[in-house]
Amino acid sequence: MKKLKLFLMLFIAAVATCGFVSCDKDDDNADSSSIVGTWEYREPGLADSYTFSADGSYTNSWQEGDGKTGFDRGTYTYEKSILTMRSFTYGWVDVYTAKISGNKLTLADEDGYTEVYTRK
Repeated sequence: MKKLKLFLMLFIAAVATCGFVSCDKDDDNADSSSIVGTWEYREPGLADSYTFSADGSYTNSWQEGDGKTGFDRGTYTYEKSILTMRSFTYGWVDVYTAKISGNKLTLADEDGYTEVYTRK
């Protein structure tokens, strides 16, 4: 009887402990380190590149078909599939819904405009 009682107490303790453990399988909980690296977007008349660093900074450069070029730098956060970039160069804040799948980074703005970048 003592062994049965001890076994039941251990079993209840084990079940209660399992209740405190959870698995996070939410795809929206993006790992901020997964965006670190250089990403490129190309279409006729535009080449665009973002480099995200582990320290939370980014650089962005682009070249248009007519030869015009641009450069931006700033800071970013990437949490729960939301990419927020704060530009030092232009002073704006851009917010995107971001999804990384393999070597593809899909950015969608608040109007639904989407661009797909490839990891370089």
